[in-house]
Amino acid sequence: MSAHANAAGPQASAVPLVRARGLSKAFGASGGLFAKAPKPVRAVDDVSLDIEQGEVLGVVGESGSGKSTLGRLLLRLIEPTAGTLEFAGENLSAMPDGALRHFRRNMQMIFQDPFASLNPRMTIGDALVEPLRLHRGLHGTAARDAAAALLTQVGLTAEHLHRYPRAFSGGQRQRIAIARALASQPKFIVADEPVSALDVSVQADVINLLQDLQQSFGLSLLFISHDLSVVEVIADRVLVLYLGRVMEMAPTATLYAHPAHPYTVALMQAAPGRHRGGTRLELAGEIPSPSNPPSGCVFRTRCPFAIGACAETRPALREKAPGHFKACIRDDLAF
Repeated sequence: MSAHANAAGPQASAVPLVRARGLSKAFGASGGLFAKAPKPVRAVDDVSLDIEQGEVLGVVGESGSGKSTLGRLLLRLIEPTAGTLEFAGENLSAMPDGALRHFRRNMQMIFQDPFASLNPRMTIGDALVEPLRLHRGLHGTAARDAAAALLTQVGLTAEHLHRYPRAFSGGQRQRIAIARALASQPKFIVADEPVSALDVSVQADVINLLQDLQQSFGLSLLFISHDLSVVEVIADRVLVLYLGRVMEMAPTATLYAHPAHPYTVALMQAAPGRHRGGTRLELAGEIPSPSNPPSGCVFRTRCPFAIGACAETRPALREKAPGHFKACIRDDLAF
């Protein structure tokens, strides 16, 4: 049975804001009449998690680990192959499309590329007024005033309402994308690599903005990133994903001080300035194809501590300490 983190969030409750159980997604295209159908690509494989109101859950892992797919599954932007999803106790998995469209005001997404996420033919005002009209029923002057207020919240001004996206830098566009995500007054936001496309000089400003807004509005965030230093700053808990499976999950301070899974240790040591001494773990080779994952532990083909038993059984996600889970049979390892 898959475990999930029950560490108390900022506003821990009996019913978390977001709850996923056994969430899986396999992509696969059918071949022609006489063509052999390709193997399905298992992008997310049996992921269970809770996100409390006001909590930031960081998701880390290499490219191809399933981070973005997981974020889209939690918003039901794509349909899961298996598993269940609840939002504030409501069954999101079974919600009809019509009800889901109305419900979407509670859930929004900030995309990675600020240059592609805004319509170049719409002014910033029109881009912000659209969700205000759809989700909050605002029109005319009321909508424009609300749009101006949103821009002010993200560090811009009402004068920017009449400009087009081409007039803004990458950092400014991402601020506009954040304002648009806030327009519906959501409770939950998925931030998918929100600063990776930005210059290093402006990344910290956008992260600080996200932190301020998250705390001011009590937002829950799923913060996806490959930058472990950024996740350490913003996340309350961290989920480590590899080939669509959870390798480790723990409160941020615990995970960074006492990583328990070899993959987590290798990720940390590969990050600039994070090698703590001791045995250096190198990630040999490339991440395997999600259409043909290794048997047993999917990380075993790159793990220096793999033994024969690692190929035989998929390791369960077990609680090794309060709120600290890992999927590894090697309990004798210490880092």
